[in-house]
Amino acid sequence: MKYCTNCGVELSDSHTKCPLCGSELGKEKTTKKEPFPEHVTREEMIRRPPAGKTKIAFSVLSFIILTTILLLLTVDYELNSNITWSVYPILSLLMVWALITTGVYSYKRPSLMVVIYFFIISLFLLAIDLYSTGKLSWSLFLGIPIVFITFLSGFFLIAFMAKGKKEGFFFIGIFMFAISILCTGINAFINSYLKTDMIINWSLIVDAITVPAGTFFLYLHFGLKKELHVEKIFHF
Repeated sequence: MKYCTNCGVELSDSHTKCPLCGSELGKEKTTKKEPFPEHVTREEMIRRPPAGKTKIAFSVLSFIILTTILLLLTVDYELNSNITWSVYPILSLLMVWALITTGVYSYKRPSLMVVIYFFIISLFLLAIDLYSTGKLSWSLFLGIPIVFITFLSGFFLIAFMAKGKKEGFFFIGIFMFAISILCTGINAFINSYLKTDMIINWSLIVDAITVPAGTFFLYLHFGLKKELHVEKIFHF
């Protein structure tokens, strides 16, 4: 029995083309020793979805979204002799399609994928705001800033976790600080948009809990952990 070295699928001797990924099979394209190419580890093959299946699933999803958009436009126009409410679900479907497309083609570059995600969601908010109000208002001063602070908090969490040891106390401590940044930013943007007297109010309660707690867990990770061996107590 032989195997495709591109995707690892089992092949019969009569196959001249891989039925899964479509690779042309020659002497250099098949192997009878191992169902995985030498330059790709088993772990990489497990993590990496087959290219053929991914393309098929993406094509089917794109077709479903396009069909749904056309259906919404047709129903909306038949009922109202104009395009009205269908704009909202159509914009939402387009955003979902754009997010999935970015994930499919940029999953190997997570930093670029996150940046593109931010711009896609921001464009969605701008489009909704412009269509609903006829001008750009809340999307610029409330929606996009909240999206930005959310992505910033996530980036803060991922960056520290990537450089530090992925252990329980460290993760909990960094997560607490990320929650503090997120809530404080959301509170500031909302109050600034509403033009209240205090820029920050309710987030102070969250900060009063998350900042000391985060500091305590980081202290356990970098300080007391080695002395008290508290990881054995909490199974970290």
